[in-house]
Amino acid sequence: MPALAAVLGQPQLSRPRQLRLTIHLGEGKARSTTRASHHPYGARRNVPEPIPKRPAVPPVLTQALRFGVVGVANTAIGLGTIYACLFWFGWSDVPSNVTGYTLGLLQSYVLNRNWTFRSRVRMFPGLLRFLAVFGIAYAGNLGLVLALRRAGVEPTIAHAAGMPVYTLIFFALSRWFVFTPHVPSPAANRSRPLRGSER
Repeated sequence: MPALAAVLGQPQLSRPRQLRLTIHLGEGKARSTTRASHHPYGARRNVPEPIPKRPAVPPVLTQALRFGVVGVANTAIGLGTIYACLFWFGWSDVPSNVTGYTLGLLQSYVLNRNWTFRSRVRMFPGLLRFLAVFGIAYAGNLGLVLALRRAGVEPTIAHAAGMPVYTLIFFALSRWFVFTPHVPSPAANRSRPLRGSER
């Protein structure tokens, strides 16, 4: 093939970029056509299209969902404890109610600290703030219920309207006051060793 190209006066084509050489003889001239690929070795590679990334869920939405799950578990534990104290141990209403709410709040604090918000707040100071937030949320709930009752609203509707207020206050203060996100200081970032993925 190189000798034939030299005779016809055509430049020699590199093999990797040459796929087909067609020689047409007509009117005393030789004509060659070459089709080269885009790849340097003459073969096209199918490059897969990038998979679009799924939009990330906002952290506050994830925490709100977990807070709701913890609230359901808290209600089940607290109510179960109250019924157990009433019917199994024969306690009166007040000690049964206090015991049920105490266990429910302790469970709520532990689950929200370790799972919902994954906070590094110290156990005892965080518990004190958590109890204070519970008191504020409960006061907001009770204030709305009493205001609706004075306005002539039915008891079932008034208590049902107070629950969302209690939940929103409790969640907001828990997230931004009790379990505040841990933000390391710049000095701590400079002193800690780099991980393999950060180098």
